Amino acid sequence: MFTLHIEDMNGGPTHEHTFTEGVLLIGRSREKCDIVLPSDNVSRNHARLYTVDDRCFLEDLKSANGVFVDGDRLGAARELDSQTRFRIGDYVLWVTKSTEPLGDPGEVARLEGFNLFEGKTYNLSDEVTLIGRGKDTGVTIIDPSVSRMHAKLTRAKSGEFLLQDLRSSNGTRLNERLIEEGVVTHGDHIRFGNVDFKLVLGGRAVSPASPPTVTPENFKPAAQAQGEQDQVERTAADEIPRGRGRPLRWGGFLALVVALVAVGLYLHAGRSKQGGDESDAPGSPATAEERARSLEERRRARRQERLGALLTDVQEYIANHEWQEAIESGERALLIEPEHPTARTMIAMATRERRAQKGLESAEEARRMRRFAEALAGYEAVPSDSVYHERASLAAEAVRALRPSLLLEAEELRRRDRSEACERLREALSIDGSEDDLSKELRRLEPRCPAL
Repeated sequence: MFTLHIEDMNGGPTHEHTFTEGVLLIGRSREKCDIVLPSDNVSRNHARLYTVDDRCFLEDLKSANGVFVDGDRLGAARELDSQTRFRIGDYVLWVTKSTEPLGDPGEVARLEGFNLFEGKTYNLSDEVTLIGRGKDTGVTIIDPSVSRMHAKLTRAKSGEFLLQDLRSSNGTRLNERLIEEGVVTHGDHIRFGNVDFKLVLGGRAVSPASPPTVTPENFKPAAQAQGEQDQVERTAADEIPRGRGRPLRWGGFLALVVALVAVGLYLHAGRSKQGGDESDAPGSPATAEERARSLEERRRARRQERLGALLTDVQEYIANHEWQEAIESGERALLIEPEHPTARTMIAMATRERRAQKGLESAEEARRMRRFAEALAGYEAVPSDSVYHERASLAAEAVRALRPSLLLEAEELRRRDRSEACERLREALSIDGSEDDLSKELRRLEPRCPAL
């Protein structure tokens, strides 16, 4: 069993993936790749990991920016060991191998939510599972109290799990105790921010004594508990001999009547002390108004908390050049506060950068297809304030630098392959149509080149 570990440029964990055999594609494409690295210096299909005879190999798929292993650019496929680190774009990756089985292979572990997340279940099939609000986690929890990369669960050989908090904002609790690291066993209660789960191994039931707080298994609503108590009392009463049971029942009824009369007299005395005028009641409407105001303030606070979490997501997506995700999170923020100026500004910037990124990708595709005029137009259309402007400017200069070599190539091909020479001349003039001595001579010597 192998585990692929991934860190970003700041050394923070972004993903861990466990695999046994087969092929893992790594790149920027969300449609084709198994491991997605969302950065513009990562190719769509950048590299692949594959296994042969329980050995793991790394291969570069002719990526633009390459794969670097221990500081050297990767050429041919290379076998990886646990000491080998390789870099793809801004990410550092390495593979570790586990030779011993983890716990009972037939026992499936899962996180089961309760309270606000009751009914939510997440299977823990990997050796390492990242938990958080981000889309690149193994367990994604959409809640503002959960950090984007909140915690990590690592399965031990014994079948237990090691729980680690990843410097989350609101902390991780194990059985009500705030932890940085701890061992989790069957039935333990875990809280990520304000979201509660319990760990369940296989088909085992959770003991009512674990977790230590109230759970769906040992919690009974008041109506259900009262119904069960009434049933016990009815059963006990039915077991009493009939001749003695009736006086007991009538005694209980009379006691209830006396209690109700006493309560009524108490309430009547209270109203008398208030002078009998409902308008003089000590602030009953004010109390209801205060409750309504308090409820509205709590709702507003929850909206603001959710809004803050979404704006933080937008900022992180923009920093990672994940424009579509930034736009989607920004639009969700506008559903909470439609006129929020920061959200609108960030959405506009992400939309502009996404347009520039697509224009740059189209220009690069045109360059690969040797449509140089189209490529130049695409590079020059990238706005000067875009993060892609410098890259587009360098690419445009590289295309312009091709013109002299294309003219020389046309000169060499003129006597051997007239059609190929015409094609090179046409490409050169598409880059720059200005006349010089060589282009004039080629035009004169190649009068049969169409459209020149």
